[in-house]
Amino acid sequence: MATQPDNLYVQTSQIQIMLQFFQQAGQCRLDRMLLQQCLDLLAAAMHNHRRDAQLQADSCCALHVMASTLGASLTGLQFAEVVSQLVEAMKAYRTEPQVWRWAARALGELTNMLDKAALERAAAAGALDQLRSPRPTDSDGRFQRQNRVAFRFLREALSHGDLHAHAAPRSSTQSNPAGSSQDPPPPGPQSSQAPELRPAQEGRMNSSTSVCGLFGEDLKGVDNQAPEGIQVCQACNTIFEGLMTNAPGSEERKMWQTKLRHICVKASEDSQTSDVLKMSVFGLMPAEEIENFLLSDDHRRWKIIEAHTERFLELLDEPGTRVDLKPAPPADTAERVPVSKDHHPDRNHKWRSLRPVVLDQSIREPATNTPFGHTGYMKYLTLQIIRKMQFNDIAITGQYYGEKYTPETQVLEWIIKYAKEKGEEDPMRGLVAMFAPGEHDRKAGIQTMKDFKIPNAFLDLTFKASVRFKDTNFVQSVIDAVKELDEIYEEWGWPGEPWREDAHINNNKNFARGEISLNLVDLMEYLNLRGDETMEKQKKEDVEKAFEAWKANKAFQRRVVAILVEEGRGVADYEDYGTLVSWIRKFFPEEGKYRILVHAHAGTNNHQDVASLKAVKHGANGIWAALIPQAAQAGHNSSFVFLDYLLHHGNEHVLRHFWLFQALECARHIYYLNFNTHDIPDDCPIWGERVGKETHSAFNVLMGETWRRKTADYYDFWEKSVKREINELPQKVHHVRAKDEARGEYRISPLVSDTQTWVNRMREAKAVEPDEIVNDYVDRVKALGFALMNAGIRVNLDDEDNLKTLVKIAREAQRNKATEPCVCRQYDAHERNAKMKERKDRGAAQEAAVVMVAAGFVASPATSVVQQEWQE
Repeated sequence: MATQPDNLYVQTSQIQIMLQFFQQAGQCRLDRMLLQQCLDLLAAAMHNHRRDAQLQADSCCALHVMASTLGASLTGLQFAEVVSQLVEAMKAYRTEPQVWRWAARALGELTNMLDKAALERAAAAGALDQLRSPRPTDSDGRFQRQNRVAFRFLREALSHGDLHAHAAPRSSTQSNPAGSSQDPPPPGPQSSQAPELRPAQEGRMNSSTSVCGLFGEDLKGVDNQAPEGIQVCQACNTIFEGLMTNAPGSEERKMWQTKLRHICVKASEDSQTSDVLKMSVFGLMPAEEIENFLLSDDHRRWKIIEAHTERFLELLDEPGTRVDLKPAPPADTAERVPVSKDHHPDRNHKWRSLRPVVLDQSIREPATNTPFGHTGYMKYLTLQIIRKMQFNDIAITGQYYGEKYTPETQVLEWIIKYAKEKGEEDPMRGLVAMFAPGEHDRKAGIQTMKDFKIPNAFLDLTFKASVRFKDTNFVQSVIDAVKELDEIYEEWGWPGEPWREDAHINNNKNFARGEISLNLVDLMEYLNLRGDETMEKQKKEDVEKAFEAWKANKAFQRRVVAILVEEGRGVADYEDYGTLVSWIRKFFPEEGKYRILVHAHAGTNNHQDVASLKAVKHGANGIWAALIPQAAQAGHNSSFVFLDYLLHHGNEHVLRHFWLFQALECARHIYYLNFNTHDIPDDCPIWGERVGKETHSAFNVLMGETWRRKTADYYDFWEKSVKREINELPQKVHHVRAKDEARGEYRISPLVSDTQTWVNRMREAKAVEPDEIVNDYVDRVKALGFALMNAGIRVNLDDEDNLKTLVKIAREAQRNKATEPCVCRQYDAHERNAKMKERKDRGAAQEAAVVMVAAGFVASPATSVVQQEWQE
């Protein structure tokens, strides 16, 4: 294409080949320079041959296929020229459906990944006007619907970029161009953590006030004033109770089944205006499948655990359960620090004198490990447990999903709802919102902070691109994000310098407000930290320059109070954490009002908890971690284990700052909530099922041998009757026991697993046929998983049977979706594969034909076949 730009035959044939290449490259990683070159060549071909409708149509189709199959791989490329040519094609071929329908679809697919320059070009060229204009040849309105979808996506992208596009007023005779209530989003690029869900911005705090509310049915227990996401949860609870309390086949059971069907019909209507309802289980699933999930053993077990946890929270507050103990270390702990400093690993008594800082992650981190995912209310219950343990700094939400409505947003709605009902002041006290600082990545996080007035931020910074985070300018993005947050805090009238001394952090009257923590996600990897404590010279210098640039910024000096580090795969050992903390402390000293906290993932060496202690010895103030160790791949450092070690080495602050006297059952209940089971891991430190059951008197640490004998078990103080009630959970759920975990190479944690993991697990579970092209509907399967979590329905989404059910629903929806499918998606699996095989058999002839065309010969029958095939 580059060598013969004026040769129409060469250009057309090469575009045809390019289109086929993009169609079959969806699972491949392609060189970004090659992709940019393809975009530039397509734009040049469209510009040089504006009068050829077929070339324009083929180019637009190629762009559409490129966007729909390669997805996020295109993010960060330059689209300005391509966008200009798409809009020009729509203008020039207003009456040619073959051109403008592909142009509109390509523009709709590309919108989510357009850079600012491309959005500005689209606005200046009048793209919105073209998308909203009626087409005289569109007799059945089918293609106009595609325009409406593209219009809405582009309009939202322009508004988020603060670009004011020209769009003519809509006349009374025109149909609604936004199409927000009529069409599901087209299949498009999704980030590793973002399923195909609609934006939550319009549905966060909205509610329905009609007599029958959001669902068109009179459902007791549904608060019509609540946010729509919570109403969906309440409706599912009401329907669950109705189905469970009436026998199968009874008139009452049939009545509830009818109500469920009516709600599903209403949710999936074209006229439905609620995005939250449309993308809920009611809008995405058949009523029969919703009923099956509600009545499954998984969900029935969850309802028992949910009620048990609510009762547990009451017991934590009841008189008599709050034990009357002096908040001081056990009497024997002084012996844990020998007089001889030469033989003790903590020569300066650092572990004994430390005022430990813990940024709690119990509401977030276990989501990375559980096949049940999280629900908003489950997170809310976890928050109540953690607060009763007197943890003050708590990560509450991870805004890594764009503007998609997820449990990470719904938990905030539950907090506000119950705060209003209980008259609770400052319900967001001490809470922290987590998100990345990049220009695009931080939008959802900052908007969430504004919507719910979350007082603190946690910026997840990566030094290089990964499947978790996009590439970004790690110097400027931090400065820009901190500046934006600083302006918000000033607008709210919060203190300009929020620093708290370690002695005051765990004071119940001194919650964090206006603080920013900066997490250096992949610093070890970026520096190429070696076992001899050396680092890659150039990378080290780059990071040191970044440190100096950040510290020179006034807003950074005021707001950033903590530097956080981690290593995500469990391949770092505890010495690495000591080395890194010592190095960071040189640039961020305590006298400069900087804390350092670490987070260590478990690997094969089980160094994660030792890493916490090593970091403290080298200058860290504490850790950011969950109470329980279950997270990520094999686990992470546990705040419970960390505090226990400090306590039994004579730390005088642990029991004063944290309520640990009932921590054993608190940890267990957090585990119940996350993993939807009463079965406690046998060997889990402190609170494991087997740890406290004596098998031989020689193992007893409370009597017998006097060396370091404990005076009491400080974590399980209850009245005997209360303890018996707490221990009744196994009897309550024995009839709905969980399945054993499946063997395999992949497992799904639905709130965080990336698309490739879903695809691999679906294949491994045989939820799809061996020759089936899974990327046809993997995003729809993920959307169903998120819909279940948003509805408060607990389902093991790693289970083979459940995966097969979701795939069946997604496959059926894919076949029946209203919008005309792309040509590369219009066949069932066996038909598409047969067609691909037919093309492969003709491949040699086609390639030869293209070579002939490139050499200046006339088009051959083979190229004519290719052209005719793609026209069809």
